[in-house]
Amino acid sequence: MQFKNTPYSYVLAAKLLHWIIALLIISAWGVGYYMAELPPENVSKIALYNLHKSVGMAILLLVV
Repeated sequence: MQFKNTPYSYVLAAKLLHWIIALLIISAWGVGYYMAELPPENVSKIALYNLHKSVGMAILLLVV
């Protein structure tokens, strides 16, 4: 198992972090897009808005 980056490859932890952040960004985009299409009186829009914000904060913390 590799514990240091090499000129040809990154360590497994960096690869996993990259793909986790990528999946979170895609999911936040999908939730936001779906949420924007819902009518304002839809009750689930508030829950989706909170989910969208939570995923965004998780992305921010992982990036930092």
